Parts: sequence; C-alpha cells; structure tokens
Amino acid sequence: MLGTWVVFAAWTLTYNGLHAFDAEGSGQNLLWGMPRWVALGIVVPWGTGFCLTCWFALRFMKDTDLGGEESSEKPEQGEEAK
Repeated sequence: MLGTWVVFAAWTLTYNGLHAFDAEGSGQNLLWGMPRWVALGIVVPWGTGFCLTCWFALRFMKDTDLGGEESSEKPEQGEEAK
C-alpha cells in the first residue's frame, strides 16, 4: 500500500508541476467544475488511492490475535489465582 501511495504522490507532484503553472494563460479548462489540473492532478489520483486503500483494508486485512490478556491485578491473600 505504501508503494501505491508513493506512485500517486509522484503523479500529483509531476502532473501539477507541469500543468498547474501553465505560462500560456490560455484560459481555464474546466473538468467537473474545477480546473483540469486540479481534477486530474489531485482529485483523481488521491481519490483512486483512497478507494484502493479502502478496498485493500476491507478485503485483505485481517485482525490477528496479539496474545491473551493477562490480569494486572494480583490476587489477595486467601484467594486462588484463576
């Protein structure tokens, strides 16, 4: 999962570095009501990463037994330990 997030972070930095500060100033290309570089450079990769993380967590991650819990209380004198 960490590798997946590194890939999406690299995409975000690279794509936004190339497209966010476009010097041509040819107007705003909108996609889903926001600038195209925001939609394709931030929303899509991080939304996809979030969905992949949820899918992985719900499908493949399992709880593991960390061992039995031991009582931190000491038995008083005259009581037997269970």
